[in-house]
Amino acid sequence: TLSVPQVPAISTTTTALPYSSTICRQNPQLVLTKRDNCAQFYNCSRPNSLLGSFVDECPVGELFHSTKRQCLSHQEVVCQGRYEPKQVCKLLVTLNIFCLNYFRCGPQDIGVEFSGVTFKMEECPYPLLFSNGLCHSYKTLRKCSENVSRCIVDSADTCPDNPQHTCIPCELRYPSCLGAPDGLMHYPGRLFTPDFINCDQGRTLSILKCVRSVFDPDARRCGLKLETVVTEAQRNTVSFCRKYPQAIIPHPTHCGQFFNCSHPAERGLQGKPHLQECRYLRLFDSNVRSCENFIKVLKTTGCGTKFQPKHYCDQASVCPSPQFPTCDQCRKALPSCENQTNGIHGNPPGGGITRGFMYCVEGRVLATSLCSSGTMYHESKKLCLASSQSPGRR
Repeated sequence: TLSVPQVPAISTTTTALPYSSTICRQNPQLVLTKRDNCAQFYNCSRPNSLLGSFVDECPVGELFHSTKRQCLSHQEVVCQGRYEPKQVCKLLVTLNIFCLNYFRCGPQDIGVEFSGVTFKMEECPYPLLFSNGLCHSYKTLRKCSENVSRCIVDSADTCPDNPQHTCIPCELRYPSCLGAPDGLMHYPGRLFTPDFINCDQGRTLSILKCVRSVFDPDARRCGLKLETVVTEAQRNTVSFCRKYPQAIIPHPTHCGQFFNCSHPAERGLQGKPHLQECRYLRLFDSNVRSCENFIKVLKTTGCGTKFQPKHYCDQASVCPSPQFPTCDQCRKALPSCENQTNGIHGNPPGGGITRGFMYCVEGRVLATSLCSSGTMYHESKKLCLASSQSPGRR
């Protein structure tokens, strides 16, 4: 049974007072039994109810107790001849767990069947809330669930176009305004990006984007240049990160590195405070402020004139290192696709016939493999061939 605040009781002991609008206007807190329906009652505080003037209704599974003047479980109420609705679709139903949900009754193909009646739960478009049969502006409702994030329903983490598949978590798709001041503010987790949101009473009204600038979290408006932010972050990283501990700022000249203010300063790459780098085959996307697949970054944000790490040995964490004291040693030991076209090439390249091969994309080694025993890779055929099958042999 869904619980709701009890309907206020009245002092009279009469079980069924005759209804009069005059009575209600003189006694706005009065609650009266409705003679023709055991699930409904007169609530003098609701003159504009969609069920009729001053008419209110108990939640599903509850009936109105004439003596106690409140909605109770149907097992506790004797209707004494009053009509007793037993099917959910004979009620105008608000789902009292969340103010945005409601039940919709309809044909057999739209929902689930219960007690011979088909219905399904639906919800108002965010940020509207359901009350008295309609979706209303949240500003007009005074009582509702305290949680006002749009990510509170069971389906929040399912794909909008296919509920059977799980998508990006809801809080990543829909930034929350919980605890945020009203008005414009930066997109959570994306400080100093073009993205920002508009908040009102803890609700995310809109997701917006600056044009040719980034959002200024201090002035709470667009117009700030990313280059200005990057220069300041690089000039005094420690001071910058103290002021903006959640900031993630792209490196000015390296497409695989970034400053992460939430990362311990003393553990920064190459002794530089807060400096980190993406794993091999990933680049830093300055729009979403995260490491992404290099193909995605090159097709969207791009790297401009920044250095792109293509060889595994371009990773600062790889060389110099105990395994490779110098980067020359690293490059001699590991394969390279630099200056190679996309596709399969011998490993090492340019040898004509090699023991193995590698797969290259945009100058990067995506995979390597050895030919099976008794075969060699032939660059001219792009195949591993046995000696008897080698070109020029019969």
